[in-house]
Amino acid sequence: MRSEQGSGTVLSIGVISATMVVALALISVAQARSLRHQAQVAADAAALAGAMRVLLGQDDACGSASSVASQNDATLESCSVEEATVRLRVSYSDPVLNAGVLTAEADSRAGPAFGY
Repeated sequence: MRSEQGSGTVLSIGVISATMVVALALISVAQARSLRHQAQVAADAAALAGAMRVLLGQDDACGSASSVASQNDATLESCSVEEATVRLRVSYSDPVLNAGVLTAEADSRAGPAFGY
C-alpha cells in the first residue's frame, strides 16, 4: 500500500494557486473599472471646459477641452461643436498602474446653460 504522506501539501498548493488566479482576475477587473472611471472624469471635465468657451467657436472650445484633458493625463481623440454643444472623446491610460498596456475611452458632451 502506498503512503499518502505529502498529499496535503499538493492539495494546499492547488488551493493556493486557485485563490491567486481568482485574486488576480478580481484585481484586473478593478483596474479596468478604475481606468474607465478616470477616462470618464477626464471626458466630463474636458467637455465642461469646452462648453465654457463654445460661444467663441469650435477652435477655442476644443482647445480648452484638449488642455483640460491633458491636465487629467488623458488624450483628446475627437472634438466637435454642434448647436452650442461640445461632443468629445478622450482616451486614458495609467502608466503607473499598468505601464500603458490598458487604455479606456469615454465620450462626453456639454453645452452652455441658457436661461439661468
